[in-house]
Amino acid sequence: MARGNAPSTTATLLSDAYDGSAYSAQLPASANDPYHPTLAYSESSLPAGYGLDASGRLTVEAGITLPVEGQEIVVTATNGLRRSASLTYLLTTPNAPLAIVKRGETRHYADGTYAQSCAAYTKPAGRYAYVGSTGDGTYRIDPDGPAGTVAPTDVTCTGMDTSTPATVVAALVTGSNEYSYGFHVKNWVLEDKQDLYLALADIHSSMRFSGRLQITNKQWGSLNALDGTGLVTMQQYEQRGFTFGLSKGRPSAFWTTTIYLDCFPCSAGPSLTIDSPNVTFQ
Repeated sequence: MARGNAPSTTATLLSDAYDGSAYSAQLPASANDPYHPTLAYSESSLPAGYGLDASGRLTVEAGITLPVEGQEIVVTATNGLRRSASLTYLLTTPNAPLAIVKRGETRHYADGTYAQSCAAYTKPAGRYAYVGSTGDGTYRIDPDGPAGTVAPTDVTCTGMDTSTPATVVAALVTGSNEYSYGFHVKNWVLEDKQDLYLALADIHSSMRFSGRLQITNKQWGSLNALDGTGLVTMQQYEQRGFTFGLSKGRPSAFWTTTIYLDCFPCSAGPSLTIDSPNVTFQ
């Protein structure tokens, strides 16, 4: 990083060695300046029973009980150029489950990592656990994992206390279109949400959104997915909402759709209307 930048943490998780006895540890952080590597620490937010010296040595009195999700510790570090930053650490007990924590309005695992979907938070593996700040709300997910190209994203999670949690993403262009006879292609997914959308389609078996297809004249119309998979076939003057079933493969995602209207002569084809940008993946 450039010379003179503010300090930063080098680790989200402070330690898992705390067992209720007296404890001390050096807070890990970087000055982000090779010419002024020394940091001076001061207290920003320390619970009762905790202490911190200017060198960054944290001390904890014996007998302190930590919350389920771990104890958050916030300190201020200042480098040699007097650039300061607020640094956050987490103290946990040995082998304690890494619970769900809430930072502002967003939930994620206590060590700063993310599940792939809302449902994945409720079915964790290893040391992770669905305890702490659970329930419906905003969660940060990483649908293609740490090695993927899709950045961690905040989504709405619903049904978190049921067997079928859902991941809700505002990803669609809203509105409607009228079509004439023949084939018509439309991309309904917002350009900046396409990678996220397709990554979620890869790991879910179904999706739904509040859309309607209405045949406004005689004969029939059909709505197909990008790979040609038939999603909806409509008869004349019929209107219907949608629940799309998807296989775990990107080609069948409702991303670019083909609408075919079989009528001649006709002035308008099926009107596909998207009522809400939200797509619900399950």
